Amino acid sequence: MNVESCLEQVLVCRELLEAKNIARKTLDECSQVYLFISSPERKMLNTASLKMKKSKTENNSSQDTQHLPHLTKPSQKFPGDTHISKIELSLKEHIFYELNKKTRKGNDWRLLAERVGIEKTTIDTWQANKLENPMANVWLVWAQSPGATMRMVHRHLISPQMKNSLLARNVSDFYQVI
Repeated sequence: MNVESCLEQVLVCRELLEAKNIARKTLDECSQVYLFISSPERKMLNTASLKMKKSKTENNSSQDTQHLPHLTKPSQKFPGDTHISKIELSLKEHIFYELNKKTRKGNDWRLLAERVGIEKTTIDTWQANKLENPMANVWLVWAQSPGATMRMVHRHLISPQMKNSLLARNVSDFYQVI
């Protein structure tokens, strides 16, 4: 599918929701291609919305937290089988922010990438490129799987390897994961 044909489809839409769905599908497809054809010198994904800074140290405890998104619990929890591509935006940004912090124990984006089946060579390439937001790449690749649900995000976070109970709690505040 090319962008031109998608734009033609949008032009004939009678409802805004239909046009949005076509635009979302096109954006997803364009992002997938961009992810795999990028040269190592360039960022693989557009990360402007996260306002993250590159880190030169192993421990990011001094990283600026003023851009951390404010999480407001919904009045009613969303279903746990919600696909990760439909996650609530502030929670997604919070997860990205937390897992992009490189930890000495390795229970960050790298471990999640391994757990969801991304090859070690790909993880090493992303790490070598010093991406601002490697978690966005993990998310984009994992989102191709129909089993990538918020319940699975929660399970990975509470696993004995990741041990990120605080972030898992944030997920369980938004989604019925248990």
